[in-house]
Amino acid sequence: MDIRIIRARGRVDYARALGEVDEVDRRFQGDTTASYNHVPGELCALAMRRPESGLSINGARWGFAPDNDIGKRYGPQPFAQVETAMDKPYFSEAWLHHRYLVCACGWTIVRNRGTEREAWHVRPRDGEPVFLLALGAPVHWSAVDGFSVLVAPAPGKLAELAPRVPVTMPGSLARFWMDPGLTPHERTTLASRTMMGNAFEWSRVTQHAMNPDMDGPALLLRAPKMGERVHGYNADEWWEKPKGKR
Repeated sequence: MDIRIIRARGRVDYARALGEVDEVDRRFQGDTTASYNHVPGELCALAMRRPESGLSINGARWGFAPDNDIGKRYGPQPFAQVETAMDKPYFSEAWLHHRYLVCACGWTIVRNRGTEREAWHVRPRDGEPVFLLALGAPVHWSAVDGFSVLVAPAPGKLAELAPRVPVTMPGSLARFWMDPGLTPHERTTLASRTMMGNAFEWSRVTQHAMNPDMDGPALLLRAPKMGERVHGYNADEWWEKPKGKR
């Protein structure tokens, strides 16, 4: 499964989408760096809630391994299947106690079609911020050492692009995922309520989006159709990732 996370909005937008109203501009000033091509192993904006400090949104590395023999044996995993995560020793502790949200604007699916590889940008039809349900390591000093994105069978026509996609929700629903008081039934029910296929739109994008070392909004430009003349790209709209952030 090759899925890239896209986040182009600031932390303030995501905090408001999660229902925060008090001193949002002050509490979430500054930002984590936007990215149009997050791949596993990189830092993503992760929302978490703690009783003593409330909501925080900080960078966390994509890929989680529990601190036990199983985690050492298999290493960090970027994804967790929603149907089995609660029962697997690898994710069971995180399912109970360490539930987070990845701040996103959508994602890119890279798929094989015959002998070709294609990149497709998937985004919410209404253009609003969305959140990907995640499991991860315990919080230490407002930081999380790794997370896995929950994935579920693709709803509706999204299944034509990929068999599985991230469990995605608007802030009004996703915020409950961080509630430590969720019952087992509530956790299972909430995790099954990913946005339906008709809530998304998607388009094929340029080959540059497949390169994990590239970034920038031009990666989301629609791929030219047969017969269209291509004049090139604005050099200010795509760039190579700094080596320290890969």
